[in-house]
Amino acid sequence: MKKYFFSKLPVLLTALILFNVIAFVFIRPFIISFLANQQEHPFFLSIINTAYPRFSVEVKRFSSEFFLGKFNQIIIRLNLIAITIIIGKYLWHKSVVKNYLLDRFKQLGHCSNSQIRILSTLFYIATFYYTYDWYLDLLKLSEVGKLYKPVVFLAPFFSLFPNKLIIHAIGLSYYLFLAICLITKRRVFSIFVAILFLIQLGLLQSFEKIDHTFASFTYAILLMPLLLSKKDELESLGFAGIRLSIGLCYFFSAIEKILTGGAAWFSGLSLKFYVSTKSEVFSYFTENLLLLQFASLFIILFQFFFIFAILLEKGKMVFIFTGIIFHFLTVLILNVGAYDTPWIFMYLFLLDTNTFTWRKKVFGKRLPDIFFAKR
Repeated sequence: MKKYFFSKLPVLLTALILFNVIAFVFIRPFIISFLANQQEHPFFLSIINTAYPRFSVEVKRFSSEFFLGKFNQIIIRLNLIAITIIIGKYLWHKSVVKNYLLDRFKQLGHCSNSQIRILSTLFYIATFYYTYDWYLDLLKLSEVGKLYKPVVFLAPFFSLFPNKLIIHAIGLSYYLFLAICLITKRRVFSIFVAILFLIQLGLLQSFEKIDHTFASFTYAILLMPLLLSKKDELESLGFAGIRLSIGLCYFFSAIEKILTGGAAWFSGLSLKFYVSTKSEVFSYFTENLLLLQFASLFIILFQFFFIFAILLEKGKMVFIFTGIIFHFLTVLILNVGAYDTPWIFMYLFLLDTNTFTWRKKVFGKRLPDIFFAKR
């Protein structure tokens, strides 16, 4: 298998080079021509409007350079994905690396039945707390349904904003299945909750505003059916997946800042723009460029290395406390999010026996192994 991979490596690299040649030599000029006169390409325009309904609005708000920049970003990201896959396949053939990663993933999935019971109960209580008003919000949005531009995954099912009868059906079913999950912990109902959660979130974000508040929370609600499967392998897979998704959300947030902001992020100019436009109270910070550069670098490093703290179990509590402070400051300075943000709630899934190795040293054996016991 290893020899087969290396024999195919020149082919993979050649395909990657060919992809870039086609993208920049043929596709990019066509996009320039399309942006200059869309009516000459009706078929392509219909595809774009179907795949990305916001295009018809954004093309009137932004210049051609904006869309060409987006095209370059897509090509860069596809290149990064391809290179990551190639490097990943190479490392995966190294038995030492493969065994280490499998061992770390197995360790991340260690959880007790009581831990699952407590975390799932808290999670579905939090789900109700964070989403109880979605139903009412959707009813209000039905009055401005003409502004509805469905996000990609909703477009095949809800090309038009649903009427109030459908919203009532979605909302009441969601509350019912959520209550059943709290009482019985049945996997099938957790699947229904996940589907209805995604539908409602998608509808709310189909009015030209994407909210990342529920990024890590959404991955967790999709993986909860595995955690409630009552099969050790699936439970471990779900628990490890939820933990990794928390770190990956931060990791890709850092990558996004680097790819889109580039030098502007490290120079502090991006942060200066956000602070100056979002907060009048803290706008005086924008005069201190050194402080802005330090804060920008701190944000990137925190988000980038959080996943490694989770994987390696090193300094995880430092990152958790840093994350709490980070989200509090985001609310205080930028007025973005809330102090009870789902990002902070998800840290509960990162707590385990290794995190609390001091427990028996301090308390002896007076505290039972309920929450912290491993299977």
